[in-house]
Amino acid sequence: MKRARIVQVLVVYLGASWAILQVAETLQESLSLPAWVMPVAILLLLIG
Repeated sequence: MKRARIVQVLVVYLGASWAILQVAETLQESLSLPAWVMPVAILLLLIG
């Protein structure tokens, strides 16, 4: 039961992370943000 909850939270976190990265990529392209934006976004998502 507890293991299923962990898997569920992990799937939701991965889905939300993917969506956040898609938005960050779109903003980076449309606003001409610096190249370091994506690596920083990935690092922040990995930190949690």
